Amino acid sequence: MTDPTTYSAASPQDGINALAAAHRELTDLLEQLDGELSTSVGQWDDNARVAYQGAQLQWAASSKRQQGIVQRLVDVAEQS
Repeated sequence: MTDPTTYSAASPQDGINALAAAHRELTDLLEQLDGELSTSVGQWDDNARVAYQGAQLQWAASSKRQQGIVQRLVDVAEQS
């Protein structure tokens, strides 16, 4: 049995890798959704289209922030 208080560089790196993979999966799913809806969005009423476009902007901003966080974690892990 390992001591849970012992620091292991592998554990943070595993967490960073898992976070990066989850971010990629979410980004891929959102891109897939956008691709599937892109042909039909033009047929939506104005309120629905505007709401969807607003959500897309929020997703894009969140995705950019998440990518920045993941990159900073990678940078910090590489320095340690």
